[in-house]
Amino acid sequence: MLKQVIPVLHMTSADATERFYCSRLGFDLEFEVPASATQRDPCYLGVVRDGRPLTVAARLGERGSDDDEGTGTATPAAAPTKKGDALGLVVANLGAASRAELRLPRDRVGVEIREVLGADPGTDALEEGDLVVEVNRKPTPDPAAYRRVVGALAPGEPAWLYVFRPRQRFVFLTRIEVEKRP
Repeated sequence: MLKQVIPVLHMTSADATERFYCSRLGFDLEFEVPASATQRDPCYLGVVRDGRPLTVAARLGERGSDDDEGTGTATPAAAPTKKGDALGLVVANLGAASRAELRLPRDRVGVEIREVLGADPGTDALEEGDLVVEVNRKPTPDPAAYRRVVGALAPGEPAWLYVFRPRQRFVFLTRIEVEKRP
């Protein structure tokens, strides 16, 4: 059942994780594998949004308190030394040759991550070659759409990225806080 999972959230409890995904992000809960008494981390949730399944691994109690359970992660540790966008990413169009090589379905569109420069904990889940399909539920089929969505975000605002990893063929969400620019 748990083929491939990416830990993307740091929450205070499994209940907080479920409330966040189901109440705030509009997912439906499919299954839950709670952490055991001997090993607290991680717990797993299987959720579905728009007919697409997602398995989430949450590490419990590492950050914050129950008061900030909806925030998911801490603030970025430091600004990157290289320039990326406000999320600390360098993205580009996925070329036709790459799409053909990866055998991507026509409806799977997004911008390709070329480099991850950000320091926010949410960027840890991202890899070069991942496709950012949506940011805050807004489609990002090309760099212009991605720049519009990211450009509309205020510094410190959370950005939820719906990401497709082409080579392993799975999707996941990660939260990145918009970097504060000097």
